[in-house]
Amino acid sequence: MARTLTASDRKALTRLASTLEKGSDERRAILSFLKKEGMDFKRIDRYMINAAEEMGSLLYGNPDVALKIRDALGGPYKKSARALFDAYEKAQAKFDFANDYDY
Repeated sequence: MARTLTASDRKALTRLASTLEKGSDERRAILSFLKKEGMDFKRIDRYMINAAEEMGSLLYGNPDVALKIRDALGGPYKKSARALFDAYEKAQAKFDFANDYDY
């Protein structure tokens, strides 16, 4: 019966792969397996893009938090980080306009 890999299993396999010669069949097999078993960053990114508008409107009035979230998501989630920050800016502009703030 197959079991799900734990984080420590993935870490151990990653460390093992790092000790093997670059380009070796063994290293490629381990890394290929880890990639298949790993997180689907593209799927997560698409999901977060869909939720970005709602999340962005929750952040208005908190530019420091919005910037920190954008920067934290930057790696594999560049598109959703941009979508979230754009949604934040849109919500902030609506808030500023409603309260007659001038830029």
